[in-house]
Amino acid sequence: MKISLRKQMIISFSAIFILLIVLFGSLILKYNISNYQKQSYDYILKIVKANILLIDNYFEQLINVSKIVASDSDIMKAVTYRNSVDEVDYSVELYNQRNVASKIKQLDVLGSIENALIIGNNNEYLS
Repeated sequence: MKISLRKQMIISFSAIFILLIVLFGSLILKYNISNYQKQSYDYILKIVKANILLIDNYFEQLINVSKIVASDSDIMKAVTYRNSVDEVDYSVELYNQRNVASKIKQLDVLGSIENALIIGNNNEYLS
């Protein structure tokens, strides 16, 4: 069976055209995949950096509030009293505990602190 020149030209041009479409399609696909991976990596990197900054800011706020509470005169007086006496006078202790409890409520500014301990000189918490 003989193929006419017209059909041969149509087949050859179709084959070349399909080959060009496949070649350009694969180049575009490769470019899009690499570009998508780069954009995804950059976006994830930004998210991680933002989360690290948020965590750093949270801990910085926690440190600042803790310093404010720890430098309060009522708390310092209560800790000094507990560290200086061997036998605790419970009327003074009750007064100090009430003052300390009201000051420790300031720690609730951040909203996620449920408990706080005051550590004395002997590295034991004051109850």
